[in-house]
Amino acid sequence: MVLEEWLLWAVTETLKFFMISYGIFGFEQRKGAARFWVFLYLVVGIPLVFIGDLDELYFISLWGIWFVLAFFQGSVWKKIKAVFLQYIAIMTVDTLISGIIWLFYSEVSKRLINMICDTLSVVFWLIIFFFVRKYREVVYEVFFSLPLHFYFVILCTLLGAGFNSANTLADIMGEKTIEMGKASYVISNMIRIIMIVCGIMVIRVVCSWKQLQMEKETGQKIFNAQKRHYEVMQQKADELRHFRHDVKKHIAVLQVICKEGKVDRVEQYVSDLHEKIRDNYLVYTGNRILDYFVNELIFDLRGEEQFTFDITGRFEEELPISDSDICVLFGNAVDNCREALKQCDGEKKFQITIRNYQNHLFVRMCNTAKKKQGALLETSKRDGRDHGYGTRNMRRVVEKYDGNIEWKYEDGMFVTEVVI
Repeated sequence: MVLEEWLLWAVTETLKFFMISYGIFGFEQRKGAARFWVFLYLVVGIPLVFIGDLDELYFISLWGIWFVLAFFQGSVWKKIKAVFLQYIAIMTVDTLISGIIWLFYSEVSKRLINMICDTLSVVFWLIIFFFVRKYREVVYEVFFSLPLHFYFVILCTLLGAGFNSANTLADIMGEKTIEMGKASYVISNMIRIIMIVCGIMVIRVVCSWKQLQMEKETGQKIFNAQKRHYEVMQQKADELRHFRHDVKKHIAVLQVICKEGKVDRVEQYVSDLHEKIRDNYLVYTGNRILDYFVNELIFDLRGEEQFTFDITGRFEEELPISDSDICVLFGNAVDNCREALKQCDGEKKFQITIRNYQNHLFVRMCNTAKKKQGALLETSKRDGRDHGYGTRNMRRVVEKYDGNIEWKYEDGMFVTEVVI
């Protein structure tokens, strides 16, 4: 290369590594002027390449590594991981741009194409830098927290893209020999195999991510239910304390009314007291998570005049099912009951029967239902296209424990039966 090409290469290559390291990977610059000593590598190295004492390819390849290591803060291992990806990404983009230029301007000299390629490559990375720089801190945290095998997946993907670009460019320029063609065929097949493996790993990552999201949502649902239940219990405890404080006064009032012989007023007064006690009644099934959902349903519907509920049986202390799975299974079941009951007019019944036999758990949940659609209730939710995920998750949980779940519609009642 002549001096002008070297200067253009030095400027453009430095800008590329700077924009990627700082604007994408999120590295911070070193403090002080000591970081600028790295440019002595160019000042001394370029004349040595001219003289012939230093290999040009070797010199060019090492520049990015020295620049990133010397110019930015952070551990050496993190910078080495980042610089390998940068080197391959820069090479891939340069090769791709060169191929496009050769495709349309094959008569242009190779030297001019390289200069145009370096300039356009800087423009490309400048655009990426402009859009990604706002998220540089997030990229830094996510990228350097990735397990090592995920890093190799990214590295192999970039290597495959870079090799394909170089192979295509060699075809366009007509510089590929028969031996090179054979070698590229073998390498291409190896890259395809690697890409298939990488694709499988990506699928596994996506599935694991979805599972983690589901567990996170379940955990949040349990937390919200616990919080709401605690608030309700605290409120009811305060109301019960006030009620107990006023018991003597209530008895004194009843005595006065009885002496007056006003039986109807006594009945009305006792009925009012009964309503207060019923409003502060909490259900206990033996499992705190189901208690959260059931009490929430009862408090939500207790204003309905014809609403009745009945809880029979209790859970054992040790259950063969985890808390998160209980939340998914019975949380969705109670939600379906609430939805169905709110659609009904007139009498509304809600019943739970719990039975424990040997190491098996039997739960039967019934509620008044207005209508049915096949085996499941017809949803009234606006996002009807998402309806069914709850019941599928319930079946998934039950099958996880080699159990069984059934939904039935009997005499105006929707029945969910679970055996685990």
